Amino acid sequence: MLRRDFGADPLLFLLHLQRLEGHWARVPIHFRPQACFLPADGAAGALHFVGRFEALEAEYGRLLRAEPRLARHAQPRLGHHRRAIPPQSGQDASREAEARAAWEQSAELRSLVREVYARDYALLERLLLEDQGQG
Repeated sequence: MLRRDFGADPLLFLLHLQRLEGHWARVPIHFRPQACFLPADGAAGALHFVGRFEALEAEYGRLLRAEPRLARHAQPRLGHHRRAIPPQSGQDASREAEARAAWEQSAELRSLVREVYARDYALLERLLLEDQGQG
């Protein structure tokens, strides 16, 4: 969908999400804000654990230590470490790398992400502070 409808351009896709003004039912589930999966009042009490994706494996280990009943059913490692999409070669890979570098430097893209997912940022920052005993 992202490639087909937006030429794989995250900026165009975020502009589309911005125009939806919170009508997330029309967005594929993996692009919806995390807040969509909480109770309507945004109550974080429904969550037992909040972790950071940037340290997913370490957070998974922390979850297992925090919930002993899970430890007997799970390995301390996630186990899936291969790329979902095979790497491209040649000119396509070069173009993709250039585009990715441009997107990562784009102040407009970062600003749109912050705007479109503002509720998530606020909610998850609060939850992480609470989890660390600072909230």
